[in-house]
Amino acid sequence: MKDGCKHVYYQQTFKFNKEITGIHRNTFVDALKAELPTMVLRESTPIIGSGFAPPLYLQPIYQQRLHKCSFNCPRYEGAVSYERGLCPVTERMFFEEVFTHEFMRPSFSKTDLEDVVNAYHKVYENMNELKEYEMKKSVTV
Repeated sequence: MKDGCKHVYYQQTFKFNKEITGIHRNTFVDALKAELPTMVLRESTPIIGSGFAPPLYLQPIYQQRLHKCSFNCPRYEGAVSYERGLCPVTERMFFEEVFTHEFMRPSFSKTDLEDVVNAYHKVYENMNELKEYEMKKSVTV
């Protein structure tokens, strides 16, 4: 790294393990969202989210084969599939395991960062309530 420069972290990525917590990642993230504020400049957008970027082949251009020659070229005789399941590890990471947050911005004070840590502790300490919530939700669906 160049002298006088330092890394500025804008996002923290976690790999969530349902086997340890007993709940789905999205339930955990939703509970964190309820405890943590949104960013001042993006008040309607939480700065915590599930997944990171969806697998490229699951994007609409691939799923709907929107560009004729790229996906249905008369000169290509093979069969191309962009079906879900093509990359199971990537899909598991996106849909079930990875979540990110941006609660370490330069404007955050030490107190702000302590609030983030406390939110994680509070959600983890109330894991049994989240398990009950998921059980009730699955019964009504």
